[in-house]
Amino acid sequence: MPDPGTGPGTRCGSRPTSTGTAPTRPAARPARASGSTSRSRPTRPTVVHGRSMHVRGTSTRPRGDLGDGWTSARFSGSATTRAARRSSRPLTTRSADSASLVRLSSVGHSYDRTDVFDDVTLAFPPGRVGLIGVNGAGKTTLLRLLATTLEPSRGEVCFPGLGGLPVAARRHIGFMPQSLALPRSLRVLDFLAYVAWLKEIPRSERADECARVLELADLESHHRSTVGRLSGGMHRRLLFAQAMIGRPRVLLLDEPTAGLDPEQRIRLRERLRSADGVEVLLVSSHLIEDLVPVVERIVMLDDHRIAFDGSVEGLRELGVQHAAVEGMSAYEAAFLRLQKSRT
Repeated sequence: MPDPGTGPGTRCGSRPTSTGTAPTRPAARPARASGSTSRSRPTRPTVVHGRSMHVRGTSTRPRGDLGDGWTSARFSGSATTRAARRSSRPLTTRSADSASLVRLSSVGHSYDRTDVFDDVTLAFPPGRVGLIGVNGAGKTTLLRLLATTLEPSRGEVCFPGLGGLPVAARRHIGFMPQSLALPRSLRVLDFLAYVAWLKEIPRSERADECARVLELADLESHHRSTVGRLSGGMHRRLLFAQAMIGRPRVLLLDEPTAGLDPEQRIRLRERLRSADGVEVLLVSSHLIEDLVPVVERIVMLDDHRIAFDGSVEGLRELGVQHAAVEGMSAYEAAFLRLQKSRT
């Protein structure tokens, strides 16, 4: 005889009937549809500079974010995969060209409908490179692409000498942005220790590593100072210090001499010339004379394209051939000549 508690038209878990049959056990609750919402969202792993962190909900910026994408969820492998699916060309691929640590192939980038540059192809084997161009030429955008904090709108950025994928490459990349908003109450040493943690420096080595980069940036006497008490030049040197943590193989510096006095600019050049473990150095600057003592190669961006890519001596010879103007260096003359030659 069928159970009256579970017959057609009867709800599960209803009261027993007069026949004395025991009530049936409530059925398991149906699984929530994948598209439905819940009060508490599960945590999801986010890769930050090689570390696996957990953030709740849809937040992509964990507490203590360094800005410019350094601790953003855009570093996660899932974000890279989504970007690759959106494009007909993969964002990042492995390459057999092991001579270049970093390479851009037909890369273009746009902000809304404004093109910064288009069809840029560059390779960076070991060496020291200076990046020049007028304001808005795309120097900062190019550096952010190489630092993996920005995805290209078109083309591909490859890291054949750093493991191939951005998640593997960023362990070996040091990036100094033009500016970085930090809490004014944050101490210099605490900030550097935080960056050392992000870069997975072992706990036992963090103190020594922070001391090393403080000395490189001439900030030893300010390690207990708060960010709010630093001058503009000291703030720039702090950003340089955090870029040097972990002895990066690729060092990207965006206007590192801006705001430094002449003595500090000379010291920075000496530090760059003797940087331990740096295989590729890419420095952007408006002052070509600051680059000449440090770099061997100059790349100039202008009018959405590469206007010059050659040796420092080649740039100087180009300027010598141009009609000299009193007080203008050969490098500045070459810069102006390249601007006027664009079509």
